[in-house]
Parts: sequence; structure tokens; C-alpha cells
Amino acid sequence: MIVLDHLSTDSTREVLAGITAEDPRVHLGTYQDPAHRQARVMSYLADRARRAGADWVVLFDADEFWCAQGGTVAEVLGGIEGARVAAAALHDAHPDGPEGVDLTAAGSRLLVETEPNTEKVAIRPEGWAWVDMGNHSALDLARSAPSELRILHIPYRSLGQMRAKAVNGAAAVRADTEFGPRVADHWKRLADYDGEIEREWAEATAPRRPVAEIGVPAPGATWEDVLGGGTTS
Repeated sequence: MIVLDHLSTDSTREVLAGITAEDPRVHLGTYQDPAHRQARVMSYLADRARRAGADWVVLFDADEFWCAQGGTVAEVLGGIEGARVAAAALHDAHPDGPEGVDLTAAGSRLLVETEPNTEKVAIRPEGWAWVDMGNHSALDLARSAPSELRILHIPYRSLGQMRAKAVNGAAAVRADTEFGPRVADHWKRLADYDGEIEREWAEATAPRRPVAEIGVPAPGATWEDVLGGGTTS
């Protein structure tokens, strides 16, 4: 596993350093450029993983929990024949109230949308592959094949964290002059207009789409485990 710390200001790097000291399979790097160059960075990391011997490369952000329906991620990927890109359905999850959620606290609950709203990909490259911004596709590989992969996406945990994400994200996008004015305009709108973050937080903690109430999944959980015992509304 290759983990890249991008200008974190909490204890993320220290936690990751502790993990790498205990597990030689985890490799930690640091990325200091404030600009949002995700596509380039993820393409590079995917190639490093390929050259290190990876068969499939799973591209994920820190706010994503990858799992699979009917088995583990490795089992599902190992059963895919022929395809070089596997699609993973992404389900947004939200705090169950305006006070937010502490994912490390026992008994914490989330509201997960029962229908996915986008997909991301795992790739099986034979050489360098350009990964699109957001890890939604690999530009020079074939179209993604459907799979049993699932992603639990938890982008917002508190109002303060949402505000920091919007402000930092907007600044990072503006720091890359190659982006057009419409790229990541959601972050820019939240950061630039009074009341937008509060409105977004209110919507996130009272989602309109059908949701299931779930607990915070344990490492190694399947999609059935994630939804197991949840209540739907």
C-alpha cells in the first residue's frame, strides 16, 4: 500500500508513520505542492504500484471505505477476467445529525444512501495509465466493467471539517492554472458565498435520497456487513 500525505495539519502523518513502522507493506510519502494535481499524482502512484508487482491497483481517497458484495475486494478483483478497469459503485454516507460524527467513537451511526451516485475505478495496467481526476476513469484504458465492488464515501464528518475541506479545496484548485473555471466549482461556491457551507451541511445531515442507518464498518467488512442490521428510510 502506498499512502501519500498531502499537507495534512492534524495527526494524520504521525498515525501513518506509526503504521508504516509496524507494517513493511505500507509505504508513506509526502506531497508538498498546494495545487490540486490529483490526476497526475494518482497516475504516478498507480505506476509505482504496478512496477512494484501489483496486479490490480485500487485508487482511493482517505474518506473512502472500499469493500465488495459477496466477498473481499481482493476476491472480487481476482475473479475478473479480461477487463483492465473495474467499476466500483460509490454510496455517499452522512452523519446522522447536525452535531456530526466521530468515526472512532463506539456506537457512531451513519446514513448511507442506498443508491450509488457515481462510480470510481480499480485498474489493471500493463504500463503507464492516465487516471482521470477523482479516480473515476483511466483515460487510456478500456471502459470500466461492472463489478461487485462498493465504496462507502464519508466526505463530511462535522461542520468545521466541511468548511476546511471547501476552503482548502477551492484554494488548491485555483493554485493549478491549468484548470478551467468550471472545474471543482462546487468547492469554490461553498468557499466564496456566505451561508453556502451551512446550507450544504444542513442538507448533508438530512439527506433527501433514500438512506439506511448503519454503524461504522470494521476493517475487512463486506458490503453485506456494512448494510447488515441497518434500518432503511
